[in-house]
Amino acid sequence: MTKQLTVILLSLAASAVFAANDKAGFDAADSNRDGAITRGEAASFAALEQGFDSADANSNGLIELDEYKQIKVSEETEKR
Repeated sequence: MTKQLTVILLSLAASAVFAANDKAGFDAADSNRDGAITRGEAASFAALEQGFDSADANSNGLIELDEYKQIKVSEETEKR
């Protein structure tokens, strides 16, 4: 039981760190801190600029945090 609890707690901690890293990366790209990354802001990050259209899932010309997190999840999945 203790071993299972330890595994669960470590998994939760890792998830929190991953989410914080997503937010930190998003914040770095969202230079005006308006909660969305514009194409102009993405231009400072080659990979984000190249994948902008695919990342903008709702085609509103912005990448919001949820869309940014999907990119990160896709990148992590492809690495495995």
